[in-house]
Amino acid sequence: MKINVETGKRAAMNDIVEALEQSELHAVFCGKDKMNPIALVFEIDAEDTKVVIRQAEKIIKARLGKSVSFRVVPHGSLLYYG
Repeated sequence: MKINVETGKRAAMNDIVEALEQSELHAVFCGKDKMNPIALVFEIDAEDTKVVIRQAEKIIKARLGKSVSFRVVPHGSLLYYG
């Protein structure tokens, strides 16, 4: 499955990639979303989207704290186009 992590802070993007790749999710960074330039795309070997999104949010919050706003959504979802 693929997920998108959106953030307006370019400085946080490297930390997000590193945090998810080194986590128990074993996320693989696929690059930036072509339709949404502030979204990073990750491939994760899992079935339950809601569980993966919650885990990714926890991992990113632990790494970045509350100072950086971000959103995790399923890749291809219309949730992030608006």
